[in-house]
Amino acid sequence: MKILNRIINKARNVEVPTPVQRAFSKQELDTVELSAKKSKPAGIIAKIKESLIGLDKATVKSLENMSTPEEFFTEARALILKPTGIPEKFWPGILFREVYKAPKIFGALYDFTSHIAYFPPKILKKSSKCALFSCLRHELTHSEQNISILRTKGLGEEAVKQYAELTAKAQVDNFVQGWKELPESRALEALQNGEFAEDSYNLVMKFKACKDENEIAAFTKESYDSEHKVFLNNWENFRKNIVAEMGEISPDSKEGEFAKQYFAEFMNAAKNAMSGYMTRISEGEAYIKQYAAYFEYLWAKFFKA
Repeated sequence: MKILNRIINKARNVEVPTPVQRAFSKQELDTVELSAKKSKPAGIIAKIKESLIGLDKATVKSLENMSTPEEFFTEARALILKPTGIPEKFWPGILFREVYKAPKIFGALYDFTSHIAYFPPKILKKSSKCALFSCLRHELTHSEQNISILRTKGLGEEAVKQYAELTAKAQVDNFVQGWKELPESRALEALQNGEFAEDSYNLVMKFKACKDENEIAAFTKESYDSEHKVFLNNWENFRKNIVAEMGEISPDSKEGEFAKQYFAEFMNAAKNAMSGYMTRISEGEAYIKQYAAYFEYLWAKFFKA
């Protein structure tokens, strides 16, 4: 059982149940890249127009009247992803939770290794529905890019391996570092109040029984091997199901070439979230979709009949 995942993610307070749209070429992105390059307004406007999804006044009014984040984000996700043709069962999850590695610009993050979009609770209170909708469009664009990666022959298999390794290592490292600091009494308290199952409690006690760094290293390796096996199996099945329903992308096709670029940028982001951030093709696409969502939402709210 994936015990570490349950222990580490117990703090999650909300969880709600992606053909892929055309990617922009490097030449096209030269006109819209958020970098030091000079942008051409006409090119930006054209890309924004291509990214509109057809919001109307009634839909926006309905979104504005939704009282809970769960309701709003569930409906907004459907409005954004249904036009892409990606089956609902492959849509990313949404969690309202702080993420330490999220860019500080807005605090939201799509984690490609878990296929989950994170939104910190603080932005739900201070941001307009329009801003939240456009931010969600940005993060969901990354989920579409990830689906393209997974569908690409050869690249998808490599991505699955890398994702499983990254996720397993992060889970184990977080567990070990966290329980080095927390006392055994915290685990017993969690067991008694129902926060932990008995297997979770036993795992913490096994770790706490380690007498030195050598024993901790042995525990870490054993835990990594166990977690990695689970994550690899989950990712392999996820990719298999996506390819079965949506088809495989040729690595030599235009879409396959973009998928390779997305993957390279995702892996670079795993090492340094902000390195080259404003010049990534994946971010250029996401910001165009974000701007399109923002302007379309406002237009439907205030001007559209």
